[in-house]
Amino acid sequence: MENPSSLSDITIDSGGQWRLAMRLDSAALDTVIYSPLREGSLTHRRLPLDAAAGSHLKALETCVYENPLLLGDFSRVSLVIESRSCIILPPGLDDADDADADDARHLIFTTAYPDFDGDTFLSPSGMAGVAIMAGVDGDVMSFIRRTFYNVQISSHLSPLCRYFLSSAGRSAGPRLHAVLRDGAVDIVVTQRSRLMMANTFDAPEASDAAYFIVAVRKMLNLPDDAETMLAGSAKLREQVSPILRQFPAQVMPVIFPSEMFRAGKESLSSPFDLIILPLCE
Repeated sequence: MENPSSLSDITIDSGGQWRLAMRLDSAALDTVIYSPLREGSLTHRRLPLDAAAGSHLKALETCVYENPLLLGDFSRVSLVIESRSCIILPPGLDDADDADADDARHLIFTTAYPDFDGDTFLSPSGMAGVAIMAGVDGDVMSFIRRTFYNVQISSHLSPLCRYFLSSAGRSAGPRLHAVLRDGAVDIVVTQRSRLMMANTFDAPEASDAAYFIVAVRKMLNLPDDAETMLAGSAKLREQVSPILRQFPAQVMPVIFPSEMFRAGKESLSSPFDLIILPLCE
């Protein structure tokens, strides 16, 4: 049996226009490989990073070099980085080439994270003029850029914000979207084309995720009829839904994108931000 924590069982050919999407967090590198020309071609692997490697950089290097397929000839390479050093910038600071905007971004970021020592990068939020600024270890960023040609890098909140904002126009009122995953919950609140909030909270248990969902609703003074939409882990959704239904709010699942389901049934167990990434590019 092949090791599901490696890419040794996956092969790609030159005619498939294969795409590689990755998600980097502190514990693992998730990978999704698929061809938009081939139905059912999607495969997902979660490649653990060795906690005993000595550094996040060394663990990532080892992971990549032990899985040489990651360095293959892909038509598109995307990387989502989960960074807890992350802010939603005020409107008008999304121009990466504007020196004045860069100074303002730096001031805002260092005020929020005075001890941060690394590189920062910008990601689109899906709201006009508003960008997401996130931080990452400088050596890790250097390795990524020299290893993956023309890689498209974004914050883990970026595809979520873009995807949920693209569907927000169907609802006149505000919506809270919660993406549930092991150990954390990502919460994005939208109202039509306006991004009201986006943040990640540590949630070791389903009850913790439910607590933060209810707390955000109260903090933003959302009306009782504002929808709470759940995505991510099916197991956690089953645990969180009955807790939330004790409160006056509509709780519904986010409809899984049919385009990505056709890509392969492994999409159902893949990180939600990686699955919707192609729909936001």
